[in-house]
Amino acid sequence: MYVLCLEGCHGSGKSAVLREFENQGYYTLDEGFLNMPKVALHPQSLTMETAWMSAWFQRLLLINEQVKADGMPSENVILVADRSPLSAVLYAKRGKLLHEIIKEQVEELKESDIHVITCHISVERDTLWDRILKRVEREPVRRNYNEHKMEWMDDVLHFYQGLEWDLYVDNTTSTLQEVTDKIMKQTREMTNQEFDLSQQSPSLCTAVCVQYSMSPVPMRNSVTPIEQEVA
Repeated sequence: MYVLCLEGCHGSGKSAVLREFENQGYYTLDEGFLNMPKVALHPQSLTMETAWMSAWFQRLLLINEQVKADGMPSENVILVADRSPLSAVLYAKRGKLLHEIIKEQVEELKESDIHVITCHISVERDTLWDRILKRVEREPVRRNYNEHKMEWMDDVLHFYQGLEWDLYVDNTTSTLQEVTDKIMKQTREMTNQEFDLSQQSPSLCTAVCVQYSMSPVPMRNSVTPIEQEVA
């Protein structure tokens, strides 16, 4: 089973690309597919981000069990996710401590035939800032998590440029169709798989959609950032 994770700065178009994949028939996991309980700790504390990471990995393991139960060829199954656990490195206070752990966890998943693929969606800086300002104007609540600040955008860009990703695609001038086509072309070349969506069973859809209530997961855009440590 393959999990294609869309990564990139806020305003880069990840959510729109995810919706385009969904419209094309792919099973998708957005960042809110699990609920975040209200507890004493800030949702972007190291502890809560670690809990989010664990929930993310547990979810994939449960979906993979459904794949095996249905007798589906796992190499033909692909899910598209909004972000990967590497986001916790950016958003969590002292998140740099998580980087090597996440890399090892991703490697461990391969033992269960779960392969995580990360795709960095980038946008030319001036265009990105223009998009961010327009979105903040439409959605003023985004000021609560610093999206109106150019220095925060630059910090996030610095983070993404400092890590190595499996795939790269530019979303400055491309249409959503073009972006998804480019991503899947690279994915097929990397995996040597064609991913026939017609062979994925309805029960897989149920497994993807059902929430795992024991796993707390914060939505990145639903909380106010605490002091960040960007690598």
